[in-house]
Amino acid sequence: MINMFHLIWNGSRGCLEGCSMTRCTGRFMISRGIAGGMLLGVAFIMGLGASGDVQARKFASDGSTCVSSTGDTAVGRTVTPLTDSDPMDGSGTYSTVAGCNADGNGQLAATVYGTFSEVTGRGGSAFGFLSETGKWASALGLEAVATGTGGSAMGFGSRATALNSVAIGGAAGDGANPLAVENSTTASGQHAIAIGANDVRGAQATGTSAIAIGGEATASAVSTIAMGSGATSTADGAMALGDGASAKDTGSVATGHGARAETAGGVALGAGSQATREGMNGAEEAFSSEVVASTQGAVSVGRDGGERQVTHVAGGTEDTDAVNVRQLESVQAGAVNYDRHDDGSVDYRAVTLGHGGRPTQFHNVAPGEASTDAVNVGQLEELNGRFSRQISGLGSRIDNVEDNANAGTASAIAAASVPQAYLPGKSMVAAGAGTYSGESAVSVGVSRLSDNGRWAVKLNATGDSQGNFGTGIGAGFHW
Repeated sequence: MINMFHLIWNGSRGCLEGCSMTRCTGRFMISRGIAGGMLLGVAFIMGLGASGDVQARKFASDGSTCVSSTGDTAVGRTVTPLTDSDPMDGSGTYSTVAGCNADGNGQLAATVYGTFSEVTGRGGSAFGFLSETGKWASALGLEAVATGTGGSAMGFGSRATALNSVAIGGAAGDGANPLAVENSTTASGQHAIAIGANDVRGAQATGTSAIAIGGEATASAVSTIAMGSGATSTADGAMALGDGASAKDTGSVATGHGARAETAGGVALGAGSQATREGMNGAEEAFSSEVVASTQGAVSVGRDGGERQVTHVAGGTEDTDAVNVRQLESVQAGAVNYDRHDDGSVDYRAVTLGHGGRPTQFHNVAPGEASTDAVNVGQLEELNGRFSRQISGLGSRIDNVEDNANAGTASAIAAASVPQAYLPGKSMVAAGAGTYSGESAVSVGVSRLSDNGRWAVKLNATGDSQGNFGTGIGAGFHW
């Protein structure tokens, strides 16, 4: 047989009394503490399970159960006054309020469970001692606060104070001393998420759409992410992943324990890596002299004194691809190599180009200026032209000298061919001609022999085929 009982509160005795549905003899009593637990359970079932009932539910005592018998007490970190009243203002439609000094503030569909808990906006749900929520928000845990519209706070002291923010974490600190309010796990940026805490500080997500996960993690800019104990991301779009990782400039990424990315677009990969070199921003590349306009910072896989190798790199195919050692070795095979001494040491005084007897060309060589500079083909061609012109001029001059010499010889022959006077007291006019090695000359002479036949005088004039002219005079004495 199944027996069913009514529970009736006996105010004078301070307890619930049960009686059979068929008769009320043989009543049994339930203590105040057990009754409180049962009332809370009944309240939960009635408040969350009922449907079609639009009235508010407020679970009150007999007027004495919510009066504290001790002084002010800090359950967590907040000292509260004495409890002195039943749940307040559960009059909002669809609302359920339970707990000493709990307050629904007349809000529509407010759900409040816990001493000093409070809902200040419609649709809010507060579960836990000193918990507080706003419109459409949910708070679960001791001193949990979700005052941002649609926010969610879970855990001791967690705080979600902005639109659609989420805070999950505890403020237990070192287990004996709870964290201060300002060090609680806090999501204060719109759509921000903060999860986790340690004995120093909870995660802090203060930027819009920021995400902070881990004790002391900080995400303080728009759409930034910090994950790991002490991770810090303080610029828009930045990301820090790993304990102590730090991303400090726009779009920077730091991944690994203690990694640091401090320039716009910089990337630090691996524990302890540091990306501190800024983008080229219009500077020229080394070797190629190509101007690069990118402002994105460098990618770093290590730091000074903590370098790393990058392995399994495929060969680059485009101008901006990385190359691997295999490609470099291929280039080196045809590159300049210093000669070596017999002992194998490098001979920096001699360089051999190419290999296997195959000569190598240099291209795009600037004209040399100093005495020890290399010269290019253009300079050699210019020098060759000048030398050729000089040689050609010298040949012409030599030819002229030869022609003039031959003509001079012809002139001498012509002058020698001119006869002279041979009768005493007589004069003679005579002419002669001569030729030598293709050149020719003519000569005209005047001569006279003295009356006594002892003196002879002669005057000659010559002209040759090279346009040269000459004169000569001579005298002689007979005895």
